[in-house]
Amino acid sequence: MRVAIEAPWLARPAGGMTVLFAYGNGLVDRGHQVAMIATRMGHGVPDGGESVDELRSLDWLTVDDRLQLVDGGDAAAVAALEPDVLIRFSPEPLAGPPPWRAAELVVIQALRVLPNEFEQPLLSYPAPKLAVARWLADAADAHHHELGLTQPVFHLPNGIDHRRFRPPADSEASDAERPIDVAMIYNPAPSKATPVGVKATEAVRATHPALRVEMFGAYPRPDWLEPHITYHEQPARQQLVELYQQSKVFLLSSGVEGFGLASLEAMACGAALVTTNNGGSADFAEADHNALVAAPGDPEALAAHLQTLLRDPARRAEIAAAGLATAQRFRWSTTIDGLEALLLQMVDPQG
Repeated sequence: MRVAIEAPWLARPAGGMTVLFAYGNGLVDRGHQVAMIATRMGHGVPDGGESVDELRSLDWLTVDDRLQLVDGGDAAAVAALEPDVLIRFSPEPLAGPPPWRAAELVVIQALRVLPNEFEQPLLSYPAPKLAVARWLADAADAHHHELGLTQPVFHLPNGIDHRRFRPPADSEASDAERPIDVAMIYNPAPSKATPVGVKATEAVRATHPALRVEMFGAYPRPDWLEPHITYHEQPARQQLVELYQQSKVFLLSSGVEGFGLASLEAMACGAALVTTNNGGSADFAEADHNALVAAPGDPEALAAHLQTLLRDPARRAEIAAAGLATAQRFRWSTTIDGLEALLLQMVDPQG
């Protein structure tokens, strides 16, 4: 099967981009011919480098050597692909447009994040949809019904690379080996609500003056961040894994998440999760079982959850162990199984 996957061409780490390349890596590993069409983004998002081959040198992105990389702005290169199926992340026309026709599948990775003029055409695009979270699938399905679209909507959660994201070698690591009390991810988008999480840690710090908080992100350190918070800008892969492994609790304060991959990565590394009920987390975070969950925009509730886990190591260990067991169910091999079966059915419905 010949597959083309459209992916954003970004200069900084982006979970959605890594997921699309994971699709390509998984499919090419199963013998399919896969081309990644790297498309420069609009909507105020900085695009990538000068040559599409620069993607192979990015530390944060895994690009299988067998993947063909195509500049989405090169109409001739896009026209030469002739795939059986095209996986799209954008409703915008490909360069050219190309002369070939292929079965199309639209991936929905987030909603209520990008401008409405991007999201609505994406939902309305007349093709089957693949949603990475249940709430996204429900939203896409409702939109299809509203418009009278008959194309199906599929739910296929993301996976985790458990060769990288795993607990420390000593699975019974003590608190001394998890010296970071709270780890967080930073994104300046209003939907990520990072200041809400910081406010929660400040409330905890009032009674825990030695609270150690570390944050990472793809963007420069924000000027407003409290000086006691350690910030890691674009940490290397192994540095990110070690940050998860050294953290007692991972805090996600987003108002909305398409899926929330960082939370699942932290769970896979043995950190206990405190999260908002942000949409995407519902695929893996079960309140009071494998996570403590608060309503979006409620720093007081998040602070109370942090206090609970930091004051009660036994409870924290229970949440972390349940989270680790949950994370083990999310594997890229399972995701690629579902994706491959779906694409083969689209290419040959009678097969």
